[in-house]
Amino acid sequence: MLECMELDRALLANHTAQMKTLQTAMSALAYVISSLHTAQNAVFERLQSYKYPVLSLPNEIVAEIFIQFLPPYPEQAPLVGPSSPTHLTQICRQWREIALSTPALWSAIMPSNTQPDLAALWCARSGSCPLSIQAVDAGPGLNALVPHRDRWEHLVLGITHSPPAVIDGPMPLLHSLMLSANRAIYWSSSPIKVRDVPLLRMLSLYNFYCPNITVRWAQLTTLNLNGISPEEWAPVLRQALRLVHLFIDLWDDSRVGPMTDIKLPRLESLTFAEKSHRGKDFLQYFVVSALRQLYIPEHVLGSHPVKSLKAFVKKSKCSVKDLRIIHASVPEASYRAAFPSIPQIIIYKV
Repeated sequence: MLECMELDRALLANHTAQMKTLQTAMSALAYVISSLHTAQNAVFERLQSYKYPVLSLPNEIVAEIFIQFLPPYPEQAPLVGPSSPTHLTQICRQWREIALSTPALWSAIMPSNTQPDLAALWCARSGSCPLSIQAVDAGPGLNALVPHRDRWEHLVLGITHSPPAVIDGPMPLLHSLMLSANRAIYWSSSPIKVRDVPLLRMLSLYNFYCPNITVRWAQLTTLNLNGISPEEWAPVLRQALRLVHLFIDLWDDSRVGPMTDIKLPRLESLTFAEKSHRGKDFLQYFVVSALRQLYIPEHVLGSHPVKSLKAFVKKSKCSVKDLRIIHASVPEASYRAAFPSIPQIIIYKV
């Protein structure tokens, strides 16, 4: 019995000593933890007092940075995602307020038929800014923007079987219009009347049957014709007497009969698409006395390109300053010898 009591006293003494050791260690740790908390609070207070340089900029500067972040107007940014102005509203409260109070951020819109309300929201945020719109078709997304049609400045529209009635109305600010159609509906695309567009100067047509559009050709200064046959664009060009820039993608000349001259007295640049249809020498029909730039694939000039080009320059009495021949097989020296007065001749060989 005495032996058991002696053993218990020895264990108790040992445990007491261990307890004191642990308490001492805990006190030391508590001091370290307290010191760390003090240091942490000091760092936190310092961070709280620190202002990030970008947040100290004037709102006007931040707004300009936001505008430069987006594609240059009239190009459109996506409605949502990292490249969208919507993304800027999700960084912090200050940036959100600046973004929402900068109408220019919301003035170039790609409406979505699945999110028409979002396109309408962008319009509301754009204030009184002119609008640049790119729509795959005249669906709910574009329809949501019709109440703001008086601010449309640039419009890119894909044509489907649905009549695009949304543009059959006044668009007083419209400056450029691009219409495209799928080749499958080239002939059957719905007629379009573009009326009440006093500022329209640039028109681009892609796979769109020219007789299906009514527009004042005489007011245009820039015209892009892609995938359109000569029997369609020739009558159109004879009406577009104020053209300064013309781009043509020659296509399907199989049905073209005899043609008469196309006189464009103000035309300064004439470009034929690189993949233009190989066929008749259509350049011979142009009379363009003000022409300064000519970009043309050599095969468009026919079987005797240098001779054809000389005849064209003589007939038009033009002073070309920039000549570029694409897919050329004739030596560059032959062109330079034939046209010593043209200061810049660039030949892209086959």
